[in-house]
Amino acid sequence: MSLIRLSTKQELYLIVGLGNIGKEYALTRHNVGFLFLDFLSENLGFKFSGFEAKINSLIFLKPDTYMNRSGIAVKRVSDFYKIAHKNIIVIYDDLDLDFKTIRFRPKGSSAGHKGMESIIEELGTQLIPRIKIGIGRKDGVKPKDWVLSNFDDAELSYLPKIFESAAMCLEIFLERGENEALMKCGKVKIVS
Repeated sequence: MSLIRLSTKQELYLIVGLGNIGKEYALTRHNVGFLFLDFLSENLGFKFSGFEAKINSLIFLKPDTYMNRSGIAVKRVSDFYKIAHKNIIVIYDDLDLDFKTIRFRPKGSSAGHKGMESIIEELGTQLIPRIKIGIGRKDGVKPKDWVLSNFDDAELSYLPKIFESAAMCLEIFLERGENEALMKCGKVKIVS
């Protein structure tokens, strides 16, 4: 991963992983954004101080609010560091994408995701790049119950491959911009 090399860029970037605080939520599907940042932390050798980590020009944030209020934390940090909206990228779960699928989008609505909805509301724009990680749906299970259920062992063992692809898309976004990220990561199916 070359994210550390990219941290010497002139502009600041805020990389936000969405999730819920609390041990009971740690391995839930809704916490895939937190899990992704944990993966980066482990593989790149940086540590979080509370809910934030900074490596040169890259700031990593796990909002210290519950999911539905994520925008409050994102606005607080982006205002403090004076980060342009185009330099904020959010990583979160998507029910409408199959598991083992990721999708980069440079902008858009929340599509019903409460965390993204809060960020859009607090920042006052839909022009926020994002990487959505598919968690799929399960027949007969309400969406609210599904997102708050834990990944099973097989899914947990597959997450590192998914996160490697998401990290690659993040690198493309940071190094070459949203157009290149959209071209390369508009929709990625991870195959073993």
